[in-house]
Amino acid sequence: MQIKSHVPFIPEADLEALAEALLERYEQEIEPIFAPPVPIEPIADFLLELSLEWLDIADTEEEPILAYLSPDTKSIRLNERRLPYFEQYPGAYAFTLAHEIGHYQLHLTQGHAAQDQVYLCRHRQTIKDRREWQAERFASYLLMPSSLLWPALDGVNLQSWPDLYQLRDRFNVSITALKIRLEELGCLHVTADGQLHPTKAAASRARRQQSRRLAGMGNFYQTVGELRQAIEAYQQAIELARTMNDRREEAFLSWNLGLLLVETDPARAVELMLVCVTYEREIDHPDAEADAVYVAGLEAGQ
Repeated sequence: MQIKSHVPFIPEADLEALAEALLERYEQEIEPIFAPPVPIEPIADFLLELSLEWLDIADTEEEPILAYLSPDTKSIRLNERRLPYFEQYPGAYAFTLAHEIGHYQLHLTQGHAAQDQVYLCRHRQTIKDRREWQAERFASYLLMPSSLLWPALDGVNLQSWPDLYQLRDRFNVSITALKIRLEELGCLHVTADGQLHPTKAAASRARRQQSRRLAGMGNFYQTVGELRQAIEAYQQAIELARTMNDRREEAFLSWNLGLLLVETDPARAVELMLVCVTYEREIDHPDAEADAVYVAGLEAGQ
């Protein structure tokens, strides 16, 4: 067998169907799969007759190699040097095998392979070609098929990290792979700061409520003369508005914070208030030019 020279586009639905077909074949020829984890080693060894070998594979810390698929010898060769990585990160070993199985199922054709023709599975890949993306998606569908994942969610609190880690252990995958799969299914959204929400829309609502709560705290602290607390509250509210890409909220919060800093940090005040002026001009706000004149006066007086 050899690696295909041209890799066609495969829709994600087809990748999932191919992974499910492989699982169905395993159940028909070997044994049923009633619960996670998916028996990835038997699928490679007994069903596909791919030998699993541990070798000392030369690599570097900049480009570490976890394993590679050798079509000519019909084997998956894992790197002994990366044993600490596999031991440290649960699910990495199973995902690596599933990834190489993806290459085997998707990207090989009949024929004799060149001696050096292999599929390298690297850790920390930043740019993935179509082959790598397809193998990664195939691995996700193979290890976390809907037929096993949906029943496993019964009674699981998806807004609880401990519950998610328990689910990760049941499927023998990484927490990152599980998170991505659940987000694809539309039953989880994880924000950049690690907050868990049932959907992306729910996360946006929660962030907006938090931003407005912080803005209210800023107004309160300003009223009672606690300027340091007011500044901190406005700064946090602005950061939340930026994560939501809510330019309107960011603009008006920046104006309020700028007003607070006029006496103590006029340069920063001008910078913040120009954010608001720029936005007001973009939307033809009636106060845009008056605010621009005010900010220009502050800048001239620095």
